[in-house]
Amino acid sequence: TMVKCAAKGCSNSNKNGSKMNNFPRDPQRLRTWLINCGMENKSFNYCGALCEFHFTADMWEKRSVDGSKKLKSSAVPTIFGELVIQQKHQKITNGK
Repeated sequence: TMVKCAAKGCSNSNKNGSKMNNFPRDPQRLRTWLINCGMENKSFNYCGALCEFHFTADMWEKRSVDGSKKLKSSAVPTIFGELVIQQKHQKITNGK
């Protein structure tokens, strides 16, 4: 099933290889995510997700077993608009 990024203007999805992160269930964290995304006044369902490019490097932790990255439980999305394109380009360029 294809999951698209819920951030306004972002066209990333799991289909194009972007890591998708579900919205948190904790009401306070969810509110912060929605405010940062500009979605605080919109109806919302928990099926939404944000792509990896909305989170700074310090919001991630490495899993020791397989080396994959996982969002920290305190992670908050802060990168939107043109900065997402820069983040994606940097990942492609650096191969990370």
